[in-house]
Amino acid sequence: MENIEVDNKIISFINGSNTTENTKKAVYYNKQFSNFNGLTLFKLSWNWASFFLGWVHLVYRKLYLFGAILGGIYFLLTIKFIKEDIFIKESRKNFTISSSNFGNLPYIIMIITFYLIITGICCGLFANFLIYLRYKNKNKKVEAVIPNDEQKQIEYLIKIGGKNKGLAILLGIIYYGLYIYMGFIA
Repeated sequence: MENIEVDNKIISFINGSNTTENTKKAVYYNKQFSNFNGLTLFKLSWNWASFFLGWVHLVYRKLYLFGAILGGIYFLLTIKFIKEDIFIKESRKNFTISSSNFGNLPYIIMIITFYLIITGICCGLFANFLIYLRYKNKNKKVEAVIPNDEQKQIEYLIKIGGKNKGLAILLGIIYYGLYIYMGFIA
C-alpha cells in the first residue's frame, strides 16, 4: 500500500482502534474527507459498500438514524408483503383459486426490489458525506471538551468512532434472510 499521510484522528475514528497504520479504509476516508473539507451542505461521492449493503452499511458505520429510517421502511414493505402472502395462502386453503387471489403480491415484490435499488444508489451517493459529517461533528465536540491534548482526543474518537460490526451482521442476516424468504414464497 502506498504511504499516504493520513490524519491520526481520522485513522482512529474510522478504524475504531489505537492503530496508527494507514489502513485502506482510513486512506479512502481521508481522501473522501479532504474532498468535503469545509462543506456543510453535501457533495456527491460513491461508496460501493453502501451501494451493495444499503442501510446495513449505515448501521455498520454507526449512522443509526439514517439506517433506522431506511431499514424501517424496508421492514414495513416486507411486513406488507408477508401479509399479502398469508392472505394468498388462506385463499388457497378454501379452494377459491382465481386470478384475484394473487392480490398485489407481484407489485409488492417489485416495489421492494425497486426500493432496495433506490436505497442502494442513495446510500452509495451519500454515505461518505454522512460519515464525514459524523466525524466532523464528533471531532468538533471532542476538541471543545478536551482542548490541546491530541492523544486524549484520539482515545475518545476511538470510543465513538469505528464500526458496529455485530449489529450490522445481525441486521444483515435479518435483511437478506427476509429478502430470500420473499423470493421463495413468491
